[in-house]
Amino acid sequence: MTRSAEYKADFGKDRSTKPIDWGFKHNGAFSFFVEAKEVGRKLAGFDEQLADYFAKDPNVKLGILTNGAQWRLGAAPFRRHETS
Repeated sequence: MTRSAEYKADFGKDRSTKPIDWGFKHNGAFSFFVEAKEVGRKLAGFDEQLADYFAKDPNVKLGILTNGAQWRLGAAPFRRHETS
């Protein structure tokens, strides 16, 4: 498994162009993404950002959104699961 930091996904001209913080590859294809926020930052409002990543790469089935203290796991089609 390899990782790519700041993977730049192209969501099209009318969509977000924010880079994905971490993209992890298995056999040359992305298998999951990690979106990291500052420690203590509320994760509310970032679910859509993670869902956009799934929409861009249909092969990715797992996404992780974290602020270091809280972790949200999402599976495609996007469903949020929280842990703390």
